[in-house]
Amino acid sequence: MTETALAHHSESEDRKLRRQQQILEIEATCKKQEQVDVLVEHFFANGVYARQMYLPAGVLAVGKIHKFENICVVSKGVVRVTTDEGFDVITAPATFVGKAGVKRVLLALEDTIWTTFHTSIDDDLEKIEQHHIAPSYEELRLLLQENKHGMVNNSGDCSNNHLRGD
Repeated sequence: MTETALAHHSESEDRKLRRQQQILEIEATCKKQEQVDVLVEHFFANGVYARQMYLPAGVLAVGKIHKFENICVVSKGVVRVTTDEGFDVITAPATFVGKAGVKRVLLALEDTIWTTFHTSIDDDLEKIEQHHIAPSYEELRLLLQENKHGMVNNSGDCSNNHLRGD
């Protein structure tokens, strides 16, 4: 890489880290506020797990850090989505691939139905979360290092620790 490219990469990475910190601060502030019960339904079929949330208009929700890509469907409503890459407004109907390593802040501008699809041969929600969710950005960075060595397994088998050969 040229010096200019390295500087741009460094600025971009710094911006991403600042946004990640801002998202964590938003999450901490939200946890101090009165919580809204959000209806969540779980569906399982042939190695696929779907988590569907019903977000009333005006609700701010902070998601978790996904270790793997997933498919997201907004089947109703309008939602503002903020990530470490910036923000977007998504209007239903919309389907997209959610990137690995992303933690989202959602602001429902209208009543919204958001469904995320994951691979899973298990129906134990705790095991599914352990397999698909990184508890912190630091753990995610460690996982990405493992992935560079071809050791990450996203077969949907939630009974292992994500590493091949263990």
